[in-house]
Amino acid sequence: MSSAHVFSGAFSVPTQVIFEEGASRRAGEVARDLGATRVFFVTDPGVAKAGILAPAQESIRGAGLALVVYERAPSDPTLADVLAIGNEAKAFHADLVVAAGGGSGLCAGRGAALAATNGDLHPYTGHGKYPRDPLPVVAIPTTAGSGSEVSKHVTLSDERTLRKTGVDGYSNAPRAALLDPALVQGVPRPQALASGIDAFLHALEAFLSTRATPVTDAIALDAFARIWTLLPRALEGDPKAKGDMLLASSMANIACGNAGLTLVHAMNGGVTYCFKTRTHEPVAYGVIHGALMPPILRFFLPAARERFARLAPLVGVANGDAAAVVETIIDWTRRLGALPVLPWGRIPDADIDLIVEETLARRRPSPRQPTREEARDIVLEALGL
Repeated sequence: MSSAHVFSGAFSVPTQVIFEEGASRRAGEVARDLGATRVFFVTDPGVAKAGILAPAQESIRGAGLALVVYERAPSDPTLADVLAIGNEAKAFHADLVVAAGGGSGLCAGRGAALAATNGDLHPYTGHGKYPRDPLPVVAIPTTAGSGSEVSKHVTLSDERTLRKTGVDGYSNAPRAALLDPALVQGVPRPQALASGIDAFLHALEAFLSTRATPVTDAIALDAFARIWTLLPRALEGDPKAKGDMLLASSMANIACGNAGLTLVHAMNGGVTYCFKTRTHEPVAYGVIHGALMPPILRFFLPAARERFARLAPLVGVANGDAAAVVETIIDWTRRLGALPVLPWGRIPDADIDLIVEETLARRRPSPRQPTREEARDIVLEALGL
């Protein structure tokens, strides 16, 4: 093992994970066991309309707990959004928040739990800066991808700068995550693909991270192997594979939450900032990953041959050839239908420079750090140029 991957530092999994059919029906029991009496339930309009969270809400009422349901969580929640939601939770005198939905719904609810006790979160972005613990959170994911239900990090956008930011801290993780396979059965294929690619990269990037440890490797490799097998079957409609992707997604986030993420996520932030501040077509988070993955994995190859070679048995490369592993992974994402390039074509040089600068400002524990020119080449390839 290279010195870059010697165990050091800390590892934590603060969240109790319950994975079983009907897990969401235990929301009332779990909330009551956490000492709750007044529950503020946050989700987004689409999930609310689908009606899949009714059993969870009924279980909360059935446990004798007061309940308010907030169904207006926005996609890509901002610091201002979660302050407004948190103020509603505070006005209700909530003592627990249920955060339910995909990545945005989970982050909106989790951010609201933090804002309810700390107010405006602008001063507390970054690691461990918030002075007061959030309200306890029970997380109920309705997609298999973000892994926010087990994360210590709440990803939000700053409405003033339009940049992605977030709040991180040990006590910021949900107290419990209810993984209910029934809730992901109706997810549309495009969303399931984007979410699945995100989860896959959480596992892969955790394994490639220079902060990886034997503990994170064990979890990341298992999550990687599960997603490699499960995601194609889930996209074909296999109900069990869809449900099992929930656990694999949570495992992948536990791994990357401790080992960190690499250049793919850093550059995704740059691409997102570019379309928010320019006139380009918005692209979904997981879809961006699919376009960035090929050039970045090839860029990593010279510095991470040993790591890629360890993946060979998991992806069916018999001779352990690291370059073949990279190409096999890329081919796998293409067969699933991942977008091969960003859908913008030629964009102004100033916009390419913007993505590059934003990427370089988001330094991650990558096996290889790009120069400005190398980052530019990666962006050009991701654009198909």
